[in-house]
This record gives sequence, structure tokens and C-alpha cells, in this order.
Amino acid sequence: MTFCQPKYFVLVLLVVQNTCLVLLMRYSRTRPGTMYLGSTAVCCDEAMKLVTCFCILAFTYFCKKRKEIEGGGAYSQLNTSETNGSDAVAKECGEQEDDENGVEDNTEAKKMESFGSYLKEELQFDFRMAGIAGIYTVQKNLLYLGISNLDAAVFQVTYQAKILTTAIFSVVLLKRSLSYQKMFGLLILTA
Repeated sequence: MTFCQPKYFVLVLLVVQNTCLVLLMRYSRTRPGTMYLGSTAVCCDEAMKLVTCFCILAFTYFCKKRKEIEGGGAYSQLNTSETNGSDAVAKECGEQEDDENGVEDNTEAKKMESFGSYLKEELQFDFRMAGIAGIYTVQKNLLYLGISNLDAAVFQVTYQAKILTTAIFSVVLLKRSLSYQKMFGLLILTA
């Protein structure tokens, strides 16, 4: 077993990232002077995620359209909606061909309309996740409250206890069984 594999590198990066996150949060919350609001940091964090997601959706949409125009087939991606993405694009392209009045359509309006329908199709699943996102936002606000009032080491240990409680509830509520390897890992985590 070599330790030069990418999975070990990623593991080390995640450990460093999580450690730096807690230390920097603790430092920024305990500096002398006026302190920022934790809710403001959470809102900025969530706004950045929203903008990033819309950029990714726009990129995949325009890549899909470009591939169709070039004739290379539809751009493939993991589709979370219940309908097939290529069917929706074919339907949109069919709508563009229909011109009942014989008047030349505004192509920019058609592009926006088709992008809007693409967003509507792709975001159907995401709207169902709004409740979970709300709970996650409450959790992030509580994290800022906890890091403001606890030492970094105590905060990190209690924050990582979520893994242990998740495993316990998985066994108790969902009637799942844990392998010896997973139990040993949980034991090391809590020691």
C-alpha cells in the first residue's frame, strides 16, 4: 500500500482545510474590536454558492447548445430532473421553428425563453431541497455562535461528534449494521 495515491493526498488536504477553517473562524470571531455578524457571513457564503451554481448551470446550458449547433450531439451531464434534458432542448428547438404569424421572431427573446425553461427544468429538484438548505443555514449560524464561545479544540471535537451521533442514529433508527472496520474507525475518532 503506497501513500502516494491521490486519495491520501485528498485526505491530507481535507484535514488541513478543516483545521484551518476552524482556526481562522476562531481567530476572526475573537479579535479585539467590532465583530462581524455571523448571520452576515452565512448569507455571504450562501450567496456565493448560489451565484456559483447559476454560473455552472449557464455553462452547461451554453455548452449543450453549442454542441447541438455544431452537430456533435447533446452535451451530457448528470441530470437531476425527471425529464431528459435532450428532449427539452429538442422541444425548445421545435418551438423556435414554429412561426404561426409569419413574423420574424426576436432571437434574443427566444434564447432567454429557452434558457429560462432550462433553468425551470433543472431547478425542479433543487426547490425540493429548500427545507434542508434552511436547516443547514441554521446549523451554520449555530457554528458561528459555538466558535465564538468555545476554544477551537473543544469546538472541533464537539463538531466532529456529529459523525458518531449519525452512526449511532443510523444503527438505532434505520436498523443498519456497521462493519468491524467502521466501528474501529468510530472508536478511533472518539478517542
